[in-house]
Amino acid sequence: MRVLLLDEEDEADAESPRGERDGGGSGLAWRNVMYTSGSTGTPRGAAVEHRGIIRLVCGADLRALGPDEVVLHASSTSFDTSTFEVWGALLNGGRLVLAPAGTALAGELGGTIVRGG
Repeated sequence: MRVLLLDEEDEADAESPRGERDGGGSGLAWRNVMYTSGSTGTPRGAAVEHRGIIRLVCGADLRALGPDEVVLHASSTSFDTSTFEVWGALLNGGRLVLAPAGTALAGELGGTIVRGG
C-alpha cells in the first residue's frame, strides 16, 4: 500500500504545474473507490472516475448547489451518496457539515443541522 503524507503531497502540488499529477488531469483518472457488493453479494471495489463525480455534482439539475448551500454529510463514506454530499458541496463552493461519528440519534443529528445552518 502506498502511504501518502499529505504535507509532502501539498508541497509537491505547489511545485508542479496544474494537471501534471493524478493521471495528467484526465477525466478518466480514478478519484474514489467505493466498496460494494453490487448485485452479486460479493464485496468488490468500484472505481469512480473524475468525470463521473463532475457530471454528478457540477451543473446537474438534481439539487441547487453553490456557495450559499450547506450540505450535511451523514452517510457512510463507503456509500455512493457520500460522493454527492462531499463533492457536491466542495466542488460548488458550498459548505460541508459533518454529522457526528457513529450512528447519531435524532436529537444529535437535529442539533448538528441547527448548528451547521
